[in-house]
Amino acid sequence: MLAQFGHGLGRAVPPFSGDLAQNAIRTIGRHLRRIYAAGADIETREATMLAATQVGFAFSGFGVALAHGMSRPIGAHFCVAPGLSNAMLFPAVTAFSAPAAESRYGDCARALGAATDGHGDVLAVHRLVEALRSLCQDLDVPGE
Repeated sequence: MLAQFGHGLGRAVPPFSGDLAQNAIRTIGRHLRRIYAAGADIETREATMLAATQVGFAFSGFGVALAHGMSRPIGAHFCVAPGLSNAMLFPAVTAFSAPAAESRYGDCARALGAATDGHGDVLAVHRLVEALRSLCQDLDVPGE
């Protein structure tokens, strides 16, 4: 979910879709660890549900690409749920894809809270990849 904003590399992101994706990234950054730790927290569940809905709408503007394409065979061959296989792939796919769209990924890093407006895009992207790795580790996502 998180990195999809950056993965539609070949197309410009329509403003409506980009705004939805950015807002979803901000919300997910604030709530995902909390919902993992306390799944019964209604406020957090509502926020993440809204973010997931926003990402679903945003997909219509720029689609999904590499992570989703790679996650399907993983899911089929190893019986891994789509969300988990996407999460397993996000850090590596982001690191691979970012050089082709550094400003877009930099925006993702800033929305997630991994970087600030004062960080240039290259540093922001590095911080985004590290934040995704940390998030996967904190949420017990298998991988690296």
